[in-house]
Amino acid sequence: MIRTVLFLLLAILIITLLRGIVGIVGKGIAGLADPKSPTRRSGAATAHDELKRDPVCGVYIPAATAVKRTVEGEIIHFCSEDCAGRYQHQASA
Repeated sequence: MIRTVLFLLLAILIITLLRGIVGIVGKGIAGLADPKSPTRRSGAATAHDELKRDPVCGVYIPAATAVKRTVEGEIIHFCSEDCAGRYQHQASA
């Protein structure tokens, strides 16, 4: 009797998890099919998609989220404040 109840509770838990996973996947597929969806991308790159290389550590970061510093009239993109500080320290040495 107890085994049956535990088996049924386990089955309910598994079914609930599977339904959640299927729902998330279904929403993702529906978002790709919708032309107005923000997850759908066109062939043209935007400024938010552009990657910039950090001159200190060499990591590529999106221009929209990079830490920016202007050095001698040129905008330089960094992955973090730490790299920006190290760049200034190297430039002044």
